[in-house]
Amino acid sequence: TTSDGVDINDGNITFATASKGIHLGVTTPTASNLLDDYEEGVWTPALGNFGGSNESFIAPRYTKIGRLVTVSCQLQIGSFPSDGSTFLITGLPFTVKNDGGTTFGTVPFRQTNTTIMGLTFGDNNTQIEMYEVGNGGGQFNYNDFGQSKQMAFVAQYETA
Repeated sequence: TTSDGVDINDGNITFATASKGIHLGVTTPTASNLLDDYEEGVWTPALGNFGGSNESFIAPRYTKIGRLVTVSCQLQIGSFPSDGSTFLITGLPFTVKNDGGTTFGTVPFRQTNTTIMGLTFGDNNTQIEMYEVGNGGGQFNYNDFGQSKQMAFVAQYETA
């Protein structure tokens, strides 16, 4: 220790027991200033209700800091038979919080048959639902996405 803090010259801080954290930016610790959860890794996305089998997810990653989860990946879909099912990506790494609201996001890169795609996370589940922004909006299905297309996205949601 030093007169104005702790200096660590080499290595990591490791707590002796689980469920501990670091109080940030305060001199009197409170629960709202406690950073007690950080995780990063790979998640396993899949297409829900999809009649095809020619898809691949590239670099699906996540970071969780406290309640906030950030997910990202690239999706490529090849050819498939006509499929009007709702476009769903399942397998989120953590369940979306259940508070009566909906979390929204956007798809920054897409190569699809529509101009703008959005996404939504429903309460208390582990899936993303795609929707069309503009042109009347509405749920997005696999035929809307199109064959031999790709998209990449980064999205954030809160978990319980």
